[in-house]
Amino acid sequence: MNQFEESTESFVVKIWADETAESTQWNGQITHVTSGEGTSFQNLEKIKTFIKAYLKKQTFPQTLWRFFHATPPPATDSPTQSADKKPA
Repeated sequence: MNQFEESTESFVVKIWADETAESTQWNGQITHVTSGEGTSFQNLEKIKTFIKAYLKKQTFPQTLWRFFHATPPPATDSPTQSADKKPA
């Protein structure tokens, strides 16, 4: 078994939306493949929490560990225009 396989965790994630006229509720299930342990969720952040519990047991490179602790950059509504292109 190579080093990549020794430090690999696999998960099955199922996500669906329950929509009403007023709102959308995200629901799902996540299962750790090796152990068969799983949980249901109504908050997508619970996916990250569930996976982190397994990553704490592994020896991962710091760059991967930081990925799970990073705050994503803010989303932008419009693409950035190039400096050499002017709007029509």
